[in-house]
Amino acid sequence: MSKISIIVPIYNTEQYLPRCIDSILSQSFTDFELLLIDDGSIDGSGAICDAFAEKDNRVRVLHKDNGGVSSARNIGLIEAKGEWICFADSDDELLPDGLKVMAEGISKEVSLVMAGYVICDDNGKLIYSIDKLISYLIDPRQAVKEMFIPTDYGYYGYIWCKLFRLSEIRKNKIRFSEDVFFDEDRLFLTQYICAMEKSAYYNTKPVYMYYERSGSAMMLLKKRFNPQFVTDFDAQVMITESVSSRFLDGELKELADYEVYRSYRRIVGMMDDFQVDDKSLLHQLRSKLISTIGRGKYINYEYQRDKRRVHNKLKKILCHG
Repeated sequence: MSKISIIVPIYNTEQYLPRCIDSILSQSFTDFELLLIDDGSIDGSGAICDAFAEKDNRVRVLHKDNGGVSSARNIGLIEAKGEWICFADSDDELLPDGLKVMAEGISKEVSLVMAGYVICDDNGKLIYSIDKLISYLIDPRQAVKEMFIPTDYGYYGYIWCKLFRLSEIRKNKIRFSEDVFFDEDRLFLTQYICAMEKSAYYNTKPVYMYYERSGSAMMLLKKRFNPQFVTDFDAQVMITESVSSRFLDGELKELADYEVYRSYRRIVGMMDDFQVDDKSLLHQLRSKLISTIGRGKYINYEYQRDKRRVHNKLKKILCHG
């Protein structure tokens, strides 16, 4: 049995895929298997996967009909044979000592390893990193709080700079929601943390290089309204349900509820920006929001939002007066 199973979902990324696979196969830590899940690619990605599998017996390839990144990752979770699970995207890279850094955090007291990352643009230019290097154990409550108020990194809801115990994933029947297309990573991660009993090893050292592509789904949201972004709201609802079921904690509940509200507001704002007139959808979202966080909290959030908007307008007028 390999120590780590690395799951890489792949769909039409032949331009970047060889570099991604090379970055994994050249890791200084070598006790792993690599699961390449070809999600019905129609370019040369499938053939690239097969070629790597012929050259390295640590590589296993699974070809499937296209079903989305979550379905591909779920197949990987079914097929994995390692003790720990690591995820990577097919257009990104693991840093040379990435697995080694994460593996050093593994112990009997740990259910999750959380490490750092860097972000680059299409040309490989560094656009985000942090210099702070620390490591320590945190309990599940603090690990959940990192999803809402990260201590060091601007966002910690990514799954690709972490290690998960496969036995705990299977014991708690945790899967990626195949009906959620935005923020499915943080949903899976939060559900896992809310189910785990042991600590998380928190390490800020970068292990992963994420490329911010100009054609990514998140970047395209700036150009047009994507109806699938509504599932971001569904993800936030499921996250707050998971938090509430595990922790009797007013602070965490407040943080999770506010994320539901923020998602609702993001969707409404996008609909306004792109002149999407769908009163039925707005009604459904508002009704589900109120049923999730309560009418009183919804009214309070709206009141506080209006106060901030008035304040910002007055500040702008005074500054330019």
